[in-house]
Formats: sequence, C-alpha cells, structure tokens
Amino acid sequence: MIRLITGTIPTVLLLTIASAISQPTPQPTSQPKPQSKSQPSQLPITEVHLWVAPQDTTWEMGRLTVPDLDTTKLTQAGSPLRNYDRHVARLFENTYQQCEKKSALKGMNWQYEAANGNIPMGEFRLSCQTAREVVSGYHLEMSDRQIIQTQSLMNGAIQRETVSLPTLHIVGGKAERWMDYVQTIRPVFSPAQRRLAQMQAFPTDRMVQSSVKPTIPIKLPQDIPQVMKVADRFVLKGTDEGYQLCPATAQGDCDRSRAYGFQQMTGRKGGAFYEPKTLAPGAVYRPVQLANHTPGVYLENCVGQRCLSVVQWKQNGILYEIQAQYREQPVLVKIANSAIESEPMDSRAIGF
Repeated sequence: MIRLITGTIPTVLLLTIASAISQPTPQPTSQPKPQSKSQPSQLPITEVHLWVAPQDTTWEMGRLTVPDLDTTKLTQAGSPLRNYDRHVARLFENTYQQCEKKSALKGMNWQYEAANGNIPMGEFRLSCQTAREVVSGYHLEMSDRQIIQTQSLMNGAIQRETVSLPTLHIVGGKAERWMDYVQTIRPVFSPAQRRLAQMQAFPTDRMVQSSVKPTIPIKLPQDIPQVMKVADRFVLKGTDEGYQLCPATAQGDCDRSRAYGFQQMTGRKGGAFYEPKTLAPGAVYRPVQLANHTPGVYLENCVGQRCLSVVQWKQNGILYEIQAQYREQPVLVKIANSAIESEPMDSRAIGF
C-alpha cells in the first residue's frame, strides 16, 4: 500500500482497504480428515509480518512476502496449483491461526507482495468466519514447512521467530475446487497503488548546488512515481566519497526537520552494502533484483518510532543509495531502476 506520511513515522502502519471483498463460502468436503502427513514440495516464503494491535481491535494487519517473480508457476509435482493458489492458502492458514489465538478477532487485512517485495499483489480482507469454514472444508495437517514470522508490537518492539504452521490439505479433487475458489477472491488495490505506474520527471529544476563539487559522476533518477511526496527544493553537494542529494533548507543545507517520501540519494566510491548484523533487531533486509539485472538490497530499519527505508546497489565501483521515510519498497525500486537506466551526469553540466 502506498501511504504518504509526514512527520514522525509510526511503527504500526494503518492498512487501508478500498472496499470489502465478498467471498463465497467454499463447500465442505465429505472426505475424512487425513491422518498421515503429505510431503509437498517446499513453497519459499520470504516473511510473514504481523502488526499486533490493542486487545480490543477486531481486525489486525499482516504482510506476506514471497520471492517469486512469477507467481503463476507450477512448482509442486503432480498438482495443478499455481504458487499464487498456494500463497492464498497461506493467508487463510495464518488468518485461522490468529483467529484461534484471539477470541475477539474478526479477521485479518493482508498485504501480499511478490519478488521479495518489489511487486504489490494487492490486499486481502479475510474474516475469521471464512477462515474457519475453509479449514472445516479442507482440513489442516502438520508439515515440516517453516516460515520466518515477525511481529511489530505496540510499544515499538519487534519480535522475529521461525514457526511451523499446519497446512491446508489441498490434494486430489480438492485442488481443482481450491483453484476455482481462489478465483472468487479478488485482491483490492488502493488508489495510490493503482497510480504506482504513473511517473513524473524528477524535479532537477528545483536543484541547487553547494560550494563543494562532487568527486564522481552524478547519477540521478529521470522519473519518480507521482505518488511520492518530494520537497520543493533540493541541494546537491559533494562529499569526501562522492555526493549527496537531499531536500534543502532555505540556507541550502539538508533538511532534517521533516520527513519526505524522497529523503536523499547518495553515491559513494568504494562503499559497502549494509550488514544485517548492524541493524536493529527485526529489521527487514532482503536481496532484490533491479533494472538491467542489477543486484541490490532493500532494508527497513526502525529505531523507536522512526523508520527508514533504503535501496542500495553498485555500478562501476560506486555504491548508490536511495532513502525514504516510510516503508514503500515498490516506490523506491522504481526510483532506483530509473537511476540505474539513466546516463551519468558530468558536474559541469549542472553548474559546478
């Protein structure tokens, strides 16, 4: 979900559902509950993230992130199920688990992300009643499948653990019935998500130079998504390692007083990727694939109630980094891709 946020960024993000989803109830099966454990092929899951709400909250939020670039692939031998069908099953399994834990809970609002978070697949609103009906119809069985589950608590703390969850027993004739049922569950995209493909030129006309000349060729994005909040004025200045582009104060310094969607971009000769061990406990750290098959890193690092999102990549021995003050990986990836595909600028061409 795209959210434009100013000021302090809360650790718990509100998930906006554009409209409720009407879901027909799956028909229960008369087959007996399986007693033996099947051995389906592993379904890679990057992370399941849960936002723990107050006790009186009836709907909670979650995010399922998977590594698949193509969720339509068939990866389980002897089954017609696409990975997409199996991912939706994971949403029901996790919803059922949360509903069984909390009697006041009425359901879960889920974000579903592919390509390690690069591709938003929509939002799913699953009620506890529907999750229980699905489990009644398909049954659960224990499996060896383990996932990394992260929880964001109301006090800002983050917990991460590896858990094993029972899986829906979707085999034989149930597979075709499940595929038909999944087609009735329509993901919802917020208006901002639907506008993600709409781009605007990066406002180089608002850019001022400092007295310090950059020491390396300058790479800037040509376009950025229209949904991203940008400053009215930027400053480009040289550093010991390269350059920094950031929102500017009236005095031409980096503006640290406000949160912008586009917070800063840097280029550092010989720079190194962040190390996961240096980040706060529970920080998100994922490898991502960027334009021109460029390997990169995405991370979300929170300290107290403030969070920072970062995309990093390397080109020609230079480490580039884009920062934002809210958690929107697809937006940052689009900006990084635009920068990767742009030609380097000579500092003399922009007035240095």
